[in-house]
Amino acid sequence: MTKNELLFSCLGVATNTMFLIAAVSFVGFSAFELNGKARTNFASVTYVISFIFFTLSGVLEFTTDVILTKQGKKRNHLHSRYTSKSKLNIIISVIFIVGAILDMTAFVLWQERTFALEKRVLFASAHTWLLSALLSIYGVVDEIDFLDTSDILVFAGNILFSIGSVIDVIVRYLDNYAPKAEDNIKKLEFSSSPFWLANALCFLLADITRSAHLRKQKKNREDAYRLEQVGHLTEKSEEDNNSTSTENEHKSKKINNKTDKEGKDTESQKKSKQVKEPEEESFNDNL
Repeated sequence: MTKNELLFSCLGVATNTMFLIAAVSFVGFSAFELNGKARTNFASVTYVISFIFFTLSGVLEFTTDVILTKQGKKRNHLHSRYTSKSKLNIIISVIFIVGAILDMTAFVLWQERTFALEKRVLFASAHTWLLSALLSIYGVVDEIDFLDTSDILVFAGNILFSIGSVIDVIVRYLDNYAPKAEDNIKKLEFSSSPFWLANALCFLLADITRSAHLRKQKKNREDAYRLEQVGHLTEKSEEDNNSTSTENEHKSKKINNKTDKEGKDTESQKKSKQVKEPEEESFNDNL
């Protein structure tokens, strides 16, 4: 894993952790709203936390894709949320951020009891979320590898997000055109929040899975490199041993040759001495 891969992997985990916090907070607010406690201070805080983190996660997604686009890189195996096409991801991120801002605006209008305008803003917001979900599926569907766990999780997450967005759109139509069905609207609105939560969990698990896979790949490369180095050292050691053995053989041959030569010289001297001795004896006899 290179430093850039590690950086973008960490950014992915951070982004989807924010998304998970936002989804959990949204489920909490939906539960308060279902029980008629939406205007309590605690409910208001959970709603604000939810859409602040939705917005932050979208901004971080946008920033990640802008950086990758400038570097001429793709998102594949670096971060799980949309696709490997950075330019398409930028469009999706912008739409996602707009949706979060519209929801925050609607919340302010709701607090001020400007209900007619609030309904219009929420209507626009719901369609914005749905558009971002459909674009995400469009980007992912051509790239999914059903043998890759993280790819399956990303695809499942986008499907869940789309289901939640469709429910929200239905809720907004009912809210605008069938306002008398208020209780059913609240129940239906609450039913969308678990899909968002499951979506966030899928994205985060996909990032963790990919991060673990990248770390495993890095470890395997390091182990292979170490084994290669050990192999080189072993080969070098064998070559050194062979070289030393050859040198020793040469030295041994030289010593043996020298010994043989010295032995031959000694024998020659002995023979010469033996020849001289009879000659001396013959000379003495003549005298």
